[in-house]
Amino acid sequence: MSVGAADAQDWTAGAIALTIPSVPPGTRCSTIAEQFKTSPEKPAIPVMEGERLLGLVDRGRFLMQFASQFGRELYEKKPVVALMDPHPLVVDHTLDVSDLSARVTAERPEALQVGFVVAGPGPLIRIGTGLALMRAVASRMTQTLATLQTAQEDLVQAERLASLGGLVAGVAHEINTPVGTALTAVTALREQLDGFRSLHASGRLTRSELERFLAGVDLGTDFVFANVRRAAELVASFKQVAVDRTSEQERQFHLVAYLQDVLNSLRPRLRRTPHTVELVGPEELEIVSYPGALSQILTNFITNALMHAFEEDTKGHIRIEVRSPSEPERHGEVELSVSDDGVGINPALIKRVFEPFVTSRRGSGGTGLGLHIVYNLVTARLGGRISVESTPGQGTRFVIRFPTGLAVGAPMTDAVNAAAAATNSISAKQTSSAA
Repeated sequence: MSVGAADAQDWTAGAIALTIPSVPPGTRCSTIAEQFKTSPEKPAIPVMEGERLLGLVDRGRFLMQFASQFGRELYEKKPVVALMDPHPLVVDHTLDVSDLSARVTAERPEALQVGFVVAGPGPLIRIGTGLALMRAVASRMTQTLATLQTAQEDLVQAERLASLGGLVAGVAHEINTPVGTALTAVTALREQLDGFRSLHASGRLTRSELERFLAGVDLGTDFVFANVRRAAELVASFKQVAVDRTSEQERQFHLVAYLQDVLNSLRPRLRRTPHTVELVGPEELEIVSYPGALSQILTNFITNALMHAFEEDTKGHIRIEVRSPSEPERHGEVELSVSDDGVGINPALIKRVFEPFVTSRRGSGGTGLGLHIVYNLVTARLGGRISVESTPGQGTRFVIRFPTGLAVGAPMTDAVNAAAAATNSISAKQTSSAA
């Protein structure tokens, strides 16, 4: 007898079932009594004729009848069918334990005592017990409760990291095509090489065959190289975004180029919509800031627009603009705006849009945390400001302004250390305030 493999992820009837050898219908009850005596761990024994299930012999009921007055004398020479249950509860091995529990309660409550039959995969017949079922349900409830408690504690953090999961999915989706194409080409090259070796070994290799082989190899390697290079470029583009998203370190970077990398990571999701995204700004603009925070901010803005801004079956446009404010008092700042031509924000929500759990899509996938996270990143991490303006039926525009990390007029290479020192001071003050 063996217990089916069950891990924390497998909550099916098959995972809690016991494999117990069956007996044919002609087996004497005395033989069954001996089996129960020598194998006290057996809860029940299936009775089968070939691969056809005839019934189930439950230990408790069988021994109670067999041990009753004159029971042995009455049944010991009779076939097991005399004391078996011909209509036991039979469930598929893939049935979830929660559904199994509901079915037992509704159809056969006595199955908690006498057991039930777990069928499959294939002709396999196993036995489930009420004790194993209750343990599985209790374990699952305990695990679910722990998961819910963890989710409560980490809800905001989970919302921030969810976009990182989307980034990983984007990487996998984007590189799948060039890698798959390259693999196909390599497979074809391998087949050509095998054919070439056969011709060479047989001595039937001609000059035309050699030239054809070399031409095929030349074309195939070019094809493989182009696709592998494309995959490498995609990985390089996504890699920095992923590192920044998890490290939260300050560094020097070209802002517009970096935002384009973030948009590349969102490309798989954007392709599933009819909407267009435009990024404009001075490509030469370099700043010292927190790219991971900016990646999260832009991702949340785009996600928020896709979820809330556009009505179904409409084609919308999202514009991302980077510029340095012209006002003298704002030198050393950069302005990043994200606007859309969607439905706008409900005036009743506009003043509360950065508060946690404020959403117009409650129950439809909206948590109300995206813009709250953006607000915290802009004000606490970037040391900036954020504003929003919206006209119902015309669209919404978010504007954030934050320091470039450079002294006004200072060369980038000379200002990095000063900017880092200033930021460390700001971070220390923010940490003190947060505490």
